[in-house]
Formats: sequence, C-alpha cells, structure tokens
Amino acid sequence: MENLNDIKQNRYIEAFDRLLKKIPDFIDSKYGEFAHEKSRELFEQTGAVKYEGNEYLFDEDRFMFFLSYFNTDYPLENGKTAAQVFRDRRKYALDLYEQETVQWLCEAILRFCKIIEVEPDSGVTVRDVFTEEILFIRDISTSKRFPSGFMKEELIIASYTAKCGNIYRWLGVGIGVDKKFITRLKNQFMEYKCNRDINDIKAYRNFIKENSYDVVCALINSGE
Repeated sequence: MENLNDIKQNRYIEAFDRLLKKIPDFIDSKYGEFAHEKSRELFEQTGAVKYEGNEYLFDEDRFMFFLSYFNTDYPLENGKTAAQVFRDRRKYALDLYEQETVQWLCEAILRFCKIIEVEPDSGVTVRDVFTEEILFIRDISTSKRFPSGFMKEELIIASYTAKCGNIYRWLGVGIGVDKKFITRLKNQFMEYKCNRDINDIKAYRNFIKENSYDVVCALINSGE
C-alpha cells in the first residue's frame, strides 16, 4: 500500500503531466499562428539556421531545445511566460494539485547539471554546477540511456527544469554542454554576482532569467 507521501507525490506528477498538455493547448488556442511564427523567427535569429537554395536546414534537437526556451522562458504577453499567462487566466479552473504545480512551472529555469547517479527505470540524481544543489530528476527515458552506476561527471546537460512535489522534472529536450562553455558562463555569472549581496541560488536564478535568450543562443551555436 502506498503511504500518504507517495500518494501525494503521484498526484503532483499526474498534475504536472496534465499541465504539459493543457498549457500548449491553451497557448495554441489563444495565440495560434503568432506563437508558431514568433518561435521560428527567434530561432532563425540565433544563427543556427543554414540555407542551401530553397532548403531550410537546422539541427532538430537544437530546435526542440529552443522550443523549450520559448515555451518556458519567452515573455509571450506583458512580460509573462506561457505558464504565467495560463496560470493567470485559468487558475480558478485548476484543482489544488494543478494550482501548486503551475506555479512551479512558472518558476522553471535553465539548469546545467552533471549526472551523479542513475536510478534504473526511475530517473537520475544530478548536481547543478552553478548552485551546487543536488536534485533528483524523474525521467525514465534518461535513466534508460545510461547503465546503473553511471557517474560520468564530465557530461553536463542543459535543460529547463521545474520542481514537482519532492522531485524535479525536465521540460522538453536538453542538450550536452562542453566544459569551455561552462567556464565562460561561470565567469559571466561571477561578474554578475560580485556586486550583489545575494546567495548563489537566488543570484543564479536572476542571472539566467535576465540573460536566458542570449545563453540559449550561445548554447545552440556552441557546436556540442
């Protein structure tokens, strides 16, 4: 029999999965072609698109990663992201678990994580290389990609990440990042943080939110 904590956690996971369908459907119904055209326009501006005659060439994984940015971080209306617009317009139609979960989705950020432990058919434990937080990411597909006991510290994954009860979830597609990119970004972060009297977690959240599009563009063009 499941204990109360397990039941509650499963309710959050179910709410999370429902919202991952509800939010895009809501945005599509409200913004339709505008959202599709805007995401394509912004992706073209990253410089990741190549043209050969009439052909429009790009890496699909990098485009899917960019869509994670657009769906999670792009200010779609009056400075609000898709999840924030959805929360404000539909909050009274959500159950209690969805109300909590949509707030976590509103607070999702781009994280750079090293896998430190794999739990087969469940997820991975990671370390955020900027904040040093240890997080469990529920992601069955990722856990199946790596053998049990996998601890390849040099592998760094950039992915939008959101809290989900007592665990975390990745949003959309992540991409691999090399150490040189991390070093450059850490230097920028330290310069940002040096004149601000705040802890690393809050400083990183502010830094990455203020620079998300530039960071995503640099990632897409990093060649990893």
